[in-house]
Amino acid sequence: MSSIKPGELIKWYEMYADYAGMIRDAGIGVYLETIIRDNIYYDEPVIVAKVYRNKFNDIIELLEKDVERLLEI
Repeated sequence: MSSIKPGELIKWYEMYADYAGMIRDAGIGVYLETIIRDNIYYDEPVIVAKVYRNKFNDIIELLEKDVERLLEI
C-alpha cells in the first residue's frame, strides 16, 4: 500500500500499453486518493492512484507503481 497521502505532490509516469517499461509521458501532479479494485485474473487486488496532472489540468487513474512522491530538496 502506498505511503503517499492525499494532497502530496507526486511525479507520475504514463507508460505505453504494449511496450513494458517504456515511458510515454511524465509530469508533476497532486495525489488525490487510492482506489483498490478486484482483479479478475489474480487473487491480489489492483491498487490504483487517482492523480491530478498539472501538465494537462485533468484527473487520471494510474497504477500505484507509476506514481512516486516528489522529493523535497
